[in-house]
Amino acid sequence: MYNSQNNCLRYWDLCPVLTIDAAVALWCDVAPSMLQSLNYSTHCMDVKRALIEQALRERCLDYEVGFLEGRNGYVVTDPSINEAILKKAVMIKER
Repeated sequence: MYNSQNNCLRYWDLCPVLTIDAAVALWCDVAPSMLQSLNYSTHCMDVKRALIEQALRERCLDYEVGFLEGRNGYVVTDPSINEAILKKAVMIKER
C-alpha cells in the first residue's frame, strides 16, 4: 500500500529546494510525480498554489530563482518574483 505521508516527508529530507508544483503536491499528500501525471488542477490545488505564491511575494518563504532566460536568449540576472513564478523558475528552500 502506498503511504503518501511518509513519502512526502522523505522529499524534504532528500532535497534542499522544491518547485512550487512539488510543494503543492506534498501539501496535498500526493507524490509530485503522481500529481503531475493527473494533467489537471482542482480548486484545492489552485488555492494552495495561490497561497504559496503569495507567501513568496511577501517573503514569508525562502526561495532561489533558477536559470531564467529572457528575450534574445540572454540570462535574466535579477528577475522579479512575479516573473520567476510565471516562468516556473522559483525553488522554495527548506527551512
